[in-house]
Amino acid sequence: MELRGKTILLTGSGSGIGSALATLLAAEGAHVFGLDLRPADSRPGVTTIQADITDARSIDHALAHIDAPIDMLINNAGLMRRGTLFDSTPEEFDALMNVHVKGSWLMLKHTLPRFAPHTTVVQMLSRHALTPPEDPALYALAKICADRMLDFFAQRYPQYAVKRLYPGPTDTPLARHGVKGAALKEKEQRMIAPEALALQIVTLIKEDKTRLEYMEETGEHSIS
Repeated sequence: MELRGKTILLTGSGSGIGSALATLLAAEGAHVFGLDLRPADSRPGVTTIQADITDARSIDHALAHIDAPIDMLINNAGLMRRGTLFDSTPEEFDALMNVHVKGSWLMLKHTLPRFAPHTTVVQMLSRHALTPPEDPALYALAKICADRMLDFFAQRYPQYAVKRLYPGPTDTPLARHGVKGAALKEKEQRMIAPEALALQIVTLIKEDKTRLEYMEETGEHSIS
């Protein structure tokens, strides 16, 4: 895929992987529209828009700033809540499902009428969607739900490409949330920089591949 001149809508662009990805896509010549509750300052090639992806009206307001067909939607926004399945609270359940499932669903629903003929949908998931851990259980459950939702979308709209991301530990505020002491030090040994992951995501996007997956055995990502 040639990214130059493409209109890309990216959620969660204010920090972490989203911020690194926005910068890299813009450097490839794409017109990036970044949505975030707390958007970062605008950068060359990146238009930042404050938006809440769990609110339909907020999404529609953001879409009003985009005057071209959307060539790519990247559902990247996320948050972390840690805990086992029933140690978590109802508020944590709602927060995770609202962002990872409802937010991705709303973005698909509201951007679909604006899609170009061959739009690509990129969904940020997690290695936890493939191998659910005991903790963070609800985070993993939300990612599994978002993954299965893509199955419905791909079945109903086969004309659009779907690419799925199952990354491993990446040095972002989300990954560090709720991890302290020795556990954090151990995790820091395995985490990669957001910029490094963004490079691999762009490689996936540009190639005729559909999946990026963290391989526990090697500690590296595989593109297939």
